[in-house]
Formats: sequence, structure tokens, C-alpha cells
Amino acid sequence: MTSVKLLDEREVLGGLVAPPHLLRKFSLYEETLASNGYLSRPTTFHWNFPYYSYWSNSPRHPKFLNYLKNDYNSSDENLLKIATNTAIIVLRMTLETLSLMYPSAVVCAVPRSKVMSAYTEAQLLFYCALAGALYDVPGLENGVAVIRPWRTYRHDPNLVRFDNNVEVDFGCSVIKRCESTPPTHMSHKQGLGRVERGITKATCEINAEAIKGKTVILVDDIYTKTVNIDEDAIEALYEAGAERVIFYAVGKTARQEQPNTLY
Repeated sequence: MTSVKLLDEREVLGGLVAPPHLLRKFSLYEETLASNGYLSRPTTFHWNFPYYSYWSNSPRHPKFLNYLKNDYNSSDENLLKIATNTAIIVLRMTLETLSLMYPSAVVCAVPRSKVMSAYTEAQLLFYCALAGALYDVPGLENGVAVIRPWRTYRHDPNLVRFDNNVEVDFGCSVIKRCESTPPTHMSHKQGLGRVERGITKATCEINAEAIKGKTVILVDDIYTKTVNIDEDAIEALYEAGAERVIFYAVGKTARQEQPNTLY
């Protein structure tokens, strides 16, 4: 159990959350993902920040995403809290805009590469932040998770509990990983080949009833063009019956800083 609080309004309002220079650079970009071997149709894609590399020190780089991914399972409570609350602010601002563009859309997330039980609570904070942001945005359907006060303890693989009397119930997730796969960013770096086409359908459970005939906003933390895991997930949603899929990622990988064109 982690002692990270999902949201403390007094701290948010007191300015202890997000680096101001980062939020001043906040934008919502739009482009189109082209169809390819994983994706059968062009798809609208929105994103906020260029993501240069894990080690980038650029003031415009969304480093909070590194902390939320938390591959090395950091226990730095203050760092994780700041990263989580920064993500909540960015996600809330974006979702408020997307709710006007795509009213009544179902919001869901690309799952991590392993089954949820393989992660600690502190490695699922991006999804908790997304659920927290959705809580304050009317007009969108929550297909991620529900945040509520901690109920009487019971064993449930869909529950993530925090020690500030909060639990996050992933039972409503539209996409759930039911079979672990190699981490996509590690596989790509280690030359293990591209993502297998159809891996989302093969290793995930998709709630087709929740999205049939609807617009779906699929969310991920970072998009990398050459990996194709997001394209594969979009295609899986279409095959499950979604009428339209909009893809949104907080960060989009970039090879080098291009301030004159990105901002």
C-alpha cells in the first residue's frame, strides 16, 4: 500500500503541485494517425507535450510521466504525489475540452503490459489520476475506474487501495489485461521486434457492451509512432463495436527539441 494521496485540493490550490512552467506550455494538439498494418482506418489523435526521452531535462518535458510509470517502483512519497496531482490537472483540463468535442464519449485507457496484480499501487498511478480527473468532468462515460471511500476489506483483484481511506475500483475498465506481455518500450529497445498484431484482442478482455455504437476516447500516457501498441488497441475497440475511436496521449515522443514548430 502506498501513502500517496490521489488529490488534495488544499495543496492543489496552494500551488504545490505542478511546475508552473510546464502548465504554461500546456496545449492540446490534433493530428491524424494513418492506417497501417495494425490500424484499418485513419484516427484522430490529440496530445499535450512532446516527450523527448526519459533523461530529458527540458523544462517543457513532461517528466511527471516518468514518475507515474514508475518502472523501478519508487517509494518517494512526495515525488509520486506531485506527479499524480500534476497528471490529474493536465488530464482534467484536456478531458474538459474533449468532452465538448466528443460529448457522451466513453473514456478508457490502454492497459499496462502485465496483468494488474503484477504491479504495486504506486505503479498504477497514471490510471488512478485518469479516474480522478474523470470524476470532475461531466459529459463523459467512465470506462477506467471508480474512486470512492475505502469500504470494508474484501479480496477483489480489481481494487487498488490507498492509505488515505480511498480505493480505486477497476471493475468498470473497458480494457483489462488478462495475460501479461513484454513491456513495449523494453521490447522495442532490446530489438525484440514489433508488437504482434492483434495482441490487444489476444491478451485483453474488452467490454464490448460498454462501447457498442459509441464514440470512445482511448487514453495512453506516451505515444511512440513505431511501437504500434496504441494502433492495435484502437483497432481492437473498433472490432468490439465502437462507432468511432479518438486517441489521446499526454506525451508524444520526439527525436529532438523543435521549439519553433512544436510550440
